[in-house]
Amino acid sequence: MAKVSERMMELVREILRKEPEKTSADGLTLAAMLVHVGWNLDVDPGKPFCMETVRGLTKPVLEKSPGSLRELKSEDIRSLVEQVTRMKAERYPRDKRSILVCELTGQSTFRVTSMVRPQDSDFHDGGP
Repeated sequence: MAKVSERMMELVREILRKEPEKTSADGLTLAAMLVHVGWNLDVDPGKPFCMETVRGLTKPVLEKSPGSLRELKSEDIRSLVEQVTRMKAERYPRDKRSILVCELTGQSTFRVTSMVRPQDSDFHDGGP
């Protein structure tokens, strides 16, 4: 079974303007936050999308590094989250792991803690 962190990095690459290696840590962190939200929206489609929550999550990064938003393919955060949600659903429809925690390591990779909700365990295989 593929690691969630590997799948997340694939989706992060899709929303960055440049390679992750050429993106700032704040740009990677911002992309990871949006992938985290989009991934979980696919896993739990009944959960409402709250733009205010996303703004609250991204605010510290954007205040610290306002240019980090320009490192993404679009400055429209809502459309990026929607794009990630669609990509996750298309590429990994049976991966029902919810992302609980995601952190950027010093090597510009992600450490992810995830879980499968009990109600999804019969449908989850972690495969493509």
